[in-house]
Amino acid sequence: SNHQGPRINWTSVKNAGISFAWAKATESTDFIDADFTINEANAKAAGVPIGGYDFAHPEANTPSSEANYFWNEAGSYVKADGLTIMPMLDYETFGGTIVGATSYSSWANQWCSNIVAHAAAAGVKVTPVIYIGPCNTESYLNSSVKQWLNNIAAYPGSPNPQTGNPWTSSTC
Repeated sequence: SNHQGPRINWTSVKNAGISFAWAKATESTDFIDADFTINEANAKAAGVPIGGYDFAHPEANTPSSEANYFWNEAGSYVKADGLTIMPMLDYETFGGTIVGATSYSSWANQWCSNIVAHAAAAGVKVTPVIYIGPCNTESYLNSSVKQWLNNIAAYPGSPNPQTGNPWTSSTC
């Protein structure tokens, strides 16, 4: 994301052994990461598979409005080119009233389903990824999200995301 600074040297990243990356595309429905398009282009040019992610704000937007905003920015980069990895929902903001869904799981499922539909309309098959911390997984999501890929965060001091079934239980 723009937090890593502009102009990442993706050839150096590849030479350091990094085998894939995600780049922040959007946050909510009012922020487009200024470095997204350059990261997508330069990572792929260096041979680093990359995908885009949306930093979700379920307390502010419906899942469809946020997914549509993400797709409008990132959709043209989601290709069956061997260098695109699955779109990702960065799910870190919890609290307040959920907009457009009855639960955080429902919000995530709706966002992911919307992305699947957009990709299918573009002739690409995707299975979105949900990025979330292990304790948030236990507190906010239920087993209905198992249909999506998971990328469980390894925050310092949190349970090991590599053990157990991250969609159903952690040791928080």
